[in-house]
Amino acid sequence: MFTATFNPYIQINDVVVNEDDGTATFTATHINTSVLLPFTVNYTTSDGSAIAGSDYSTTTGTLFFSGAVGDTETITVNITDDTLFELSETFNVQFTSTTNGSVDISDTAVGTIDDDEIILDNTDLVLVEEFDGYIGYTSTGGSLRTQDNDTNACSVTTSSSNTLTSAIPAAGTIDRAFLYWAHSGQIPDSQVTFEGVNVNADLMYTSSAGSGRIFYGGVSDVTSIVT
Repeated sequence: MFTATFNPYIQINDVVVNEDDGTATFTATHINTSVLLPFTVNYTTSDGSAIAGSDYSTTTGTLFFSGAVGDTETITVNITDDTLFELSETFNVQFTSTTNGSVDISDTAVGTIDDDEIILDNTDLVLVEEFDGYIGYTSTGGSLRTQDNDTNACSVTTSSSNTLTSAIPAAGTIDRAFLYWAHSGQIPDSQVTFEGVNVNADLMYTSSAGSGRIFYGGVSDVTSIVT
């Protein structure tokens, strides 16, 4: 026969939220055994794949527990709803100190942020823009790749430039300009730099090849940059 003794313990739950939920609320619970007097526990957040200031707000504070088993306190973290196309990202909540040294505060929580921008998957892309009057168009293109598939398909440079296939008439007006980009990889690049300006995708789409490779594409209206 033996007797097991469990120290008082603060347990905190993991949370999954959508990016547009606004906040993520964690619940910390005093379990195992009671203590005679009230005590406090300090906490803070830290980055996982989510970045403080961009994806969520750094949050620190103090929880006040009565000492009784079953007492609960909550931690609320503000979530940033941006317009970037991202995979699910995580951040952490951990306890940093307590006024009662017998209380186990080793538990941690993970907050998962699910992106609310939808990446079209193997979907036909249809873009329609209507204009009145006599409309002409021109285009250009380029590549960041520096070597072919047989040499090094992953060899890229940081910038690319090119000229239009036909000049814009001197009296012409640019009604609309779009930037398209595409790449392979596991993570979508939803932001690029165009003419020195950071550009976010208005729409992202993806497709997978038979070899298991994943391709992403983005499009953004850049009229304000080129006019």
